[in-house]
Amino acid sequence: GDTVYIWRSQAGDKGAAGIIAEGTIVEPPAIQPDDQSATPFWTEPPDADQIMRVRIRLNRIANKRETLKRDWMKDDSALRSMLILRQAAGTNFPLSDTEAVRLRHLWLKTGQDWSRDEIVAAISLYEELLGLPISKSAGSRVEEISQQIGRVPTGLYNKLMNLRALDPRAPQQGLKGGSKLDEATWNEFFSTAS
Repeated sequence: GDTVYIWRSQAGDKGAAGIIAEGTIVEPPAIQPDDQSATPFWTEPPDADQIMRVRIRLNRIANKRETLKRDWMKDDSALRSMLILRQAAGTNFPLSDTEAVRLRHLWLKTGQDWSRDEIVAAISLYEELLGLPISKSAGSRVEEISQQIGRVPTGLYNKLMNLRALDPRAPQQGLKGGSKLDEATWNEFFSTAS
């Protein structure tokens, strides 16, 4: 009944590391043979066929947009101490209650479109930080608000940059590619007339 997250290592691609699937343990660990359908995925098969294994029911496999990236977790105060980030050479890593709750929230939202309420929170933060340097580092205001809305700090930072692209007051260039909902929500609060 425990929830598990499946981690993909870098595998030669620096940006590929992160959580790619979520599952549920369906049986106690037992000495058993490997599932034959797993054979193509071994880079080096185990020395013995009968070893301690546990079966996992996969509940969700992330697409590229839904992958919870390792780099995002390093800037997150609730996740940056996870053992997988500090001792990546291991195999199975327990999560603290705080880490498990935070991962669950992120797992549900990563890859999902932003809601109007989340965009309003980003606009409020954008106004608070107007004219100040914007950091997504652990302990920053961006990271703090990202915890409250269930988004990764990098995602909120990028949303702030999308808002900057809509703001005629901003001397710095923002990130193009914001959503229609970003623009509509921005226009609720700010006049676009010159």
